[in-house]
Amino acid sequence: MTELLDNIRKQFSYIHVKDVMKNPEGGHSDNFTFCGEGDAKVKEILGKVINQDKYDGVISIEPHVANIFHKSDGAAASPEKLFSSYIKYGELLKGIVKEIGRS
Repeated sequence: MTELLDNIRKQFSYIHVKDVMKNPEGGHSDNFTFCGEGDAKVKEILGKVINQDKYDGVISIEPHVANIFHKSDGAAASPEKLFSSYIKYGELLKGIVKEIGRS
């Protein structure tokens, strides 16, 4: 758990989930992944916030892994691929939250 998260816990009104793989060379990364498949420790963070802090607010998703708008390649995914990736992202998050449970 990062020092930043420890300092802001219990001070936010919603959670926005976005996962990414670290840049092996350091610095910025735009290698976004489905939630729980990257290096952002989504399950660990949500587990602490939900179970220790008793967070029961909104959790939104960042599901545009099929089409990263700020990447420079400009390639657009089909509407079907965008839709299916959105559904997959939501289902993965739902699975993470179910695994965490509420203690």
